[in-house]
Formats: sequence, structure tokens, C-alpha cells
Amino acid sequence: MKKLLLQFLFISMSFSLTHQEARHLLSLTSVGFNTNEIKEILPLSKNKAINFIFNLSSDNSPSNTPDYLQKLPTFQEFRKLPKKEKQKLRKSQRKLGVQLQADWYTHLSESKSQLREKMIIFWHNHFVSSLQKVKNPVLMLKQHNLFRKHALGSFKSFLKDIVLDPAMIHYLDTQSNHKKKPNENFARELLELFTLGIGNYTENDIKEIAKSFTGYKANRFNGELSINYRLHDHSHKTIFKKTRRFMAEDIVELLFEQDSLTPFIVKKVSKEFIFKNLSNQKITELSKNFIESSYDISLLIKSILQLDEFWAKENQGIFIKSPVELMIGVVRYFDIKIKDPKIYVKLGRQMNQVLLNPPNVKGWIGGNHWINSHTFIVRKNISNRLSNNMKSMMNTNNSTVNLNYLLAFKYQSQFKKIKNQKKKLRKILSSDYFQLK
Repeated sequence: MKKLLLQFLFISMSFSLTHQEARHLLSLTSVGFNTNEIKEILPLSKNKAINFIFNLSSDNSPSNTPDYLQKLPTFQEFRKLPKKEKQKLRKSQRKLGVQLQADWYTHLSESKSQLREKMIIFWHNHFVSSLQKVKNPVLMLKQHNLFRKHALGSFKSFLKDIVLDPAMIHYLDTQSNHKKKPNENFARELLELFTLGIGNYTENDIKEIAKSFTGYKANRFNGELSINYRLHDHSHKTIFKKTRRFMAEDIVELLFEQDSLTPFIVKKVSKEFIFKNLSNQKITELSKNFIESSYDISLLIKSILQLDEFWAKENQGIFIKSPVELMIGVVRYFDIKIKDPKIYVKLGRQMNQVLLNPPNVKGWIGGNHWINSHTFIVRKNISNRLSNNMKSMMNTNNSTVNLNYLLAFKYQSQFKKIKNQKKKLRKILSSDYFQLK
């Protein structure tokens, strides 16, 4: 029986995609998609389409540092500035932060590596840091490039890098973590939010991990990492029932020895693609494969995308789009050229999602939390506010294609009787169903 089921699964994954399936796959593996991308994967089987999407996102090279960030002074230069000049520089840094946020929107609209872009935002919302606290956009760009590098790579390598990331060091107060006055902020969030989840560690584990990270510093200007050994606690520490003179790199190895780490990450990643909670059996199987792959994030996501639960009709058109997905979805679908990306930063703020500034260390909750009485109005009008090109958006000759691709299949029927192209698209874009992916 098991052999027959596997054969059926293989055969079902070998047929060409339907329009419904192609739209569903792209809507959950991108920040936004367009009709050309639909056409590219339509002739492919599910497996080949999944591989095609991953191939498009294979480039993990860093974003270039823009000129406006290269001109910032060094720490030594900053120290010599008069007080008023320092205040002026801090104010200009805030403006540069907004520009960096705006540049991210432009990149999202133009990038063909849409799965990587989606996962960069996912990890930005998992390993949270905030420009508001870090203050230096240079450090936030360094962290962004860390997400870009590891978004679809090895989670173990990712964790090794993120625990000593300069923006993270400043955001969760490792910078002020000294042996005489340990700061537990990072240690607590590392266990609770980043790796193990509540109930899988003790308060003593937190205290001892905090001691292991004492003395680590990151230059606030260029992010250069150093260890002040006079401020580091060199004593023996007992963590997860093991006793040693632990340091930062040792903690990462310890975490991967904990049984709770893998299912914690697997559950969180799977929820990005499958609305309902997976069974314990499925989580166990995915976790086993994740470990055997040396914690390969790409292979984990591929395994999730191959599950029946991902392709099920009840998993289609049920996720609420994030504000970024709502805006970039319109931009990419209608091939709108962004003229002033700062508008998107402003609109994102009105809808409670500001890139580089998650609300707190838990990040954006998402789902139904995207919708309230204020954001609902903004979201309903977003298409009209995004572009002056609404007329050209409405002047399409293929209403079926637009209907099929703009909405999940189950929401299309009520719009089929509308003959006028402009009216049809306006109805679709202003409907509640367009808020879903």
C-alpha cells in the first residue's frame, strides 16, 4: 500500500501544472509575481516548477553598499566632530535609513530571485533587529546581506553568523554584556524565539549562556567584531547539563544537540507555506530529513512544497498578504516602475509593516493581525494609491488571464460575468479576496 501511495505521489508531481496550481505555487514562493512567470512554469511538472523557482533564487551575492552609506565618517572622525555636527550626522543617518528602506522596495520589485526575497523577509522577522535601536543603516545592511547569504542555505552556518552579527549585538544588548553585570536579553531571545521555543530550557541555561557572550563587541560604525577578554566571564558554566568554559561558538554547537531545535524551526518554516498545522508525524519526518541534510533550508522548503498539504485546495487563497506583499504584488504584476520608493515606506508604515523596523523582538505576528479598522481602509485603496498608471493597468485585453492570476481559483466565479475590463479589474483589486494569496 505504501509503495502504491509513493507511486501515486510521484505521478501526481509529474503532470504539468494547471493555472490554479501555477498561481498558487508562485503566490506562496514569492513577494509578488507576474504573468510571464506564470507562463514559464505552466508547462512544467510540480517538481520541475519547484526546482525552476529555486534555480532563479540561487544567487546569494550581497547587495552593494550604496554611495550614500560609504560616505559616513569613521568612529575616529566622528569623535573629533563638534557636538552640533554630531547631532546633524545622527539626523542624517535617520534619513539614510529611510532611503535604505526605500531601496529595499525597489529591489523587491525588480528581483527575479523572488523565493530568496521572500525568505529574506522571513528571516528578518525571525532573527529580529531594528534600525530604530541599532541606529546605523550600515549595520542593518550588513545584517540584510547576511540574510541574503543564508536565506536558503545551511541553518547551522546561519546561526553561527547571526549570534555575532553587529546589528544583533547592538539590538539585543550583547554590547553591554559584561562579566560583572551580565545582560540576559540576547540569551533569552536566542532560546525562546530563535532556536528552541518556550519550555525547552531553564532560567539557569539563560544565565549561563549570557555569561558565555560577555565581552563581545561590535564597532557601532563599521561593525568590526572584537572580544574584550577583561570583560569576558572565563569561568566554568553549566548549560544543558554540560560544564565547560563556554564561549559564543560553543553555544551554537550546544543548541544543535537539543532535540527541540529542529522541530521548532521546521514548524515555523512550514507555517510560511502551509496554513494548517502539520501533523506530528509530518513534522518528525521533515525534521529527520532536515538533520540528515545538514540543516539545508532549501531542501526543507522543497520537502514542504512537495507535501499534499501544500497543494490542497483548502491551502489556497487563505493566507492574508503582508503589506509588503500587497504592494509589491501590484507593482510586479502590472510591471509598474517605481518612481518614488519612499511612498512605499510611508504606506507600509500606515499598514504596520516597516522594513528594517519590526515592532519588537517577536517581529510581525502576521495573519489576521495585519487587519484592523485603520489598515483595512488603507489596504482596500492601496492599488489606487500606488500608481498613476491605473488606466494602463485596466487596459488589458485578456480578462481571463488577469482573473485567473490575480485571485485564487475559488474566488473567481463571481467576477466572470463582468464584461467591462476596467470595471472588472477595479472590482477585483478592491475586493476582500485580493487581500489573500
